[in-house]
Amino acid sequence: MKVFDFGLAKRLLPDDKTPSGMYRLTGNTGSLRYMAPEVALNQNYNLSADSYSFAIVFWQICSLTVPYAGYNVRMHSDLVVGKGYRPKVERSWPYVWSSLMATCWSTVVDERLNFDEILKILEGEYDKLVTSRNGREGDIRAKRKRPGDSKNDESSALRLDVDTRKADFFVQADDCDQRRIDVDIV
Repeated sequence: MKVFDFGLAKRLLPDDKTPSGMYRLTGNTGSLRYMAPEVALNQNYNLSADSYSFAIVFWQICSLTVPYAGYNVRMHSDLVVGKGYRPKVERSWPYVWSSLMATCWSTVVDERLNFDEILKILEGEYDKLVTSRNGREGDIRAKRKRPGDSKNDESSALRLDVDTRKADFFVQADDCDQRRIDVDIV
């Protein structure tokens, strides 16, 4: 596996830390679909924003579905950032996986797990899978996407797949108003 940061990584300096333990960092950096709400709101944030993003990616791997498919920017801002909506976990997934996702994408930043805790959970799950008789724990299934399953016509909606570093974009906490210009990423 190769991991790329596309120039998004930043060294955390003590001067950037606020008394609350958050950092004054650039908001709206990355893909909105995977962005923690506090980052989308351009608020101070900490490493738990990465835990949030991990949970969304983990859900995507488990479901074989793009998170918030069919959402436009306004829907994402209102439902995900404003009201705390999260992707639906499948009942066939192990409880530990669903719980890990829910804890990491919590709207309460301090409830999110750090990566040492995440790693311990994933190592435990790996050990269970390796030692099980047939390499599987129960019947774990991804939800199959059906054609025409989209909630919204994305061709006319502002898409979530735009790199926010290359788009004029903002979200205001008070009324969740936003503006965005689509660009093609090559």
